[in-house]
Formats: sequence, structure tokens, C-alpha cells
Amino acid sequence: QIDRSSYASSRRESNSTVLKEIISANGKFTAIRAIFDKLFKTICENVKLHRFPYEDLKKFVKKYSDGYLPQISDCVTSNDVLELVYDKCTFMDINYLEAVVREFKVKRAVVLVQCFNTNIEELCQYVPVRNVLGEYFILSRSNQPLRTDLVIKMIIDQNPNHVTLQFIKDAISSSFGSLAKSVQLVNIKEIDDMLLVTCFFPNCLSASLLVPESAIELMQRRGLVELTIDGSVYWKKEKDHIIIQR
Repeated sequence: QIDRSSYASSRRESNSTVLKEIISANGKFTAIRAIFDKLFKTICENVKLHRFPYEDLKKFVKKYSDGYLPQISDCVTSNDVLELVYDKCTFMDINYLEAVVREFKVKRAVVLVQCFNTNIEELCQYVPVRNVLGEYFILSRSNQPLRTDLVIKMIIDQNPNHVTLQFIKDAISSSFGSLAKSVQLVNIKEIDDMLLVTCFFPNCLSASLLVPESAIELMQRRGLVELTIDGSVYWKKEKDHIIIQR
């Protein structure tokens, strides 16, 4: 059981410390990113100190992923499972790690996770996409997809000066619905005055299930011009006419 008063005090202290560091970064995303990289590393270090019952941890993560984490069957230790959890974390979304921390009451990490989320939520509200073009969002692994990843690329007709990171976060959430927690933002680039958004998703769904017609409609409202899945154009439009839809 976590004492509420001490939790609230620790949370305020952690948020204050991180906020001061963000202000000191003076809006430079590379410096801000370094702050959250450090915080994420600290969370992981605290999580590793917790003694997890292997079978319970594996069962929980498998259930939380809704079956979209097939490589979990290869895990033979709690650390193996945790490494998969870390790999699912991005600069804007550590939902897998947060779920584990809350489910198994990892006291050392609860406040840190809340601090991470609170500050990221605030950051997403005001950081323009222009400031993060080309930045890499996945926190723990190299920029290479896992062998089980689908690479999703969306070209969105939005000016990077006029939308914030919150727009990207909302676009992923609303477009992929319940699957969004397993969609990882990789990076955002500019192409012909539009946004090229690259994401990873576990390679265990057909494109039609991953991106149903209702999702395409939502994406169109946000300016979707082209959707590519694993190198093949799945949906594309020219002016107001759809020219490809598989």
C-alpha cells in the first residue's frame, strides 16, 4: 500500500525537478529528450529491482497486449518480459511499462511514471511538430524494426508549424482505436510541405484489420494523403478522389 501523503509529496517534488530541467533546456528538443531518456532509464532501473513472479508477469503482459506481442512466447525469465515491455515504450507513450508498474505495485517506480506522463502530456500541448522533425521517439532500442514489426507510414497534409505533438498523439489514438497502445511512433519527417509519420506495429494482423474503413475516414479528416504498410501503398488519394485502396 502506498501512503497517499508521501506519494503526493514525492510526485510534486519529482514534477518540480523535471520541470526545472525542461525550462533550463530552453525549448531545445534534444536537451528535453535527454531529460526524459534519463527519467525512463531511472524508471527501468527501479522496475528491475522489483521481484516479479515470472508466470504472472508474462500472463499479464500477454493479456495487456491483446495477443499482439507474439515474441513473448520466447521469454523464459521476468527480465526477458521486461525487455519486451521497455521496447514498447516511446517518448510520448510508456503505457506498457505503466501498466506493469501499476499491476504489480512497483512502489519505487509509481511516482516516476506519473512524473513522466504528466510532463509529457504538458509538453505535447505546446511543442510544434516542426521542432521534432527527424527525431527518434522509441526509447529503448535501435532504430531498426523488430522482425515482427509492420512499418506503417502516413503522409498527412498538415503544416509542421501549425500542429503540435498532441495532434500526432491524437491522430494515432483516434485512428487505431483499441490497437493504438501497440502502435509505436518512430519519427516524423517533412515531405513536400506535409508530414511523413512512421510507426511500428506487431506483424500479426492483416492490414484490413489494423486499418479498417472507419479508421481511414478518421485519418482523412486529419489530412491523410497516403498510407503505406510494410512498403506497399494501402490507401492513397489524389485531390478528392481515392486512387488506391486495398
